[in-house]
Amino acid sequence: VGKNLREALFKGLISAGYHVEKHSHGGVLISVNRRDQPEIVDIARRLDELGFRLWATDGTAREIAAIFMDMAVGLACGMGHVWIAILFFVIMAVLVIALTLFGFGERSGNQQLKITIPENLDYNDLFDDLFKKYTSSWELVRVRTTNMGTLYELCYDVVLKDEKKTKAFMDEIRCRNGNLNITLGRPVEGATL
Repeated sequence: VGKNLREALFKGLISAGYHVEKHSHGGVLISVNRRDQPEIVDIARRLDELGFRLWATDGTAREIAAIFMDMAVGLACGMGHVWIAILFFVIMAVLVIALTLFGFGERSGNQQLKITIPENLDYNDLFDDLFKKYTSSWELVRVRTTNMGTLYELCYDVVLKDEKKTKAFMDEIRCRNGNLNITLGRPVEGATL
């Protein structure tokens, strides 16, 4: 049992499986979006030079939730509340199992396909046969003009039947759009239309 919050947190981290020296400067949990990882390197290096212990996540919500659960259970044990720790662990375990069974947080197969075509092409049914061949579903989400109105950019939400045939799919689209830009990838979260 810890005499104060600092000692209880220290004991909680140890009981959660983290190796912590009692006289260290402390620890820093680093969780950074993948695109921001290059920028955190210098900050992490400086924190390490100052004597801080660094913990990092792989970036997924499950790892962050597991670290939270470990620390909460460890903190409760460190403060002498073993039954609260056991109850919290059981509730969190049931929640994690339920969310896993229902597929919560898993990536969907949706991808965003952007195709640039000349303005003189009628885009309404231009790619439907290719979509039937390579995708299980598709929807035209947005059409916008680019290049001073001389080009259209078509934006589709698609679910590919077989990701191994992506190149063949894109090659056939290139034959129809005059070899103009094509982009296929996961939708960017928070992107504006």
